[in-house]
Amino acid sequence: MVIYISNLGKKVTVDSLELLFATHGNVSSTELLINKTSGGHNGEALVEMTHGHEAQHAIYKLNGSIIDGHILAVTTINPISMVDRLKNKLGNYEY
Repeated sequence: MVIYISNLGKKVTVDSLELLFATHGNVSSTELLINKTSGGHNGEALVEMTHGHEAQHAIYKLNGSIIDGHILAVTTINPISMVDRLKNKLGNYEY
């Protein structure tokens, strides 16, 4: 199950995000969405967890939590439709 995270602070790394979600289950991939123009991440990430029930638990526990002064928005997504929306929103990005 793919989880979408937004409102991440600039200090968040792939490793720190993976460690955060790994406390709730098995993480199979973690990616920060990177803006090609600036080279930095845009405060959004995708985390894929192996088991749906673990992903739901992570969403329940982490949505609204505060990390580095930022209130996280954590939700499940349809990865294809979300990627399309992000392409339209950001223009130049890679993940």
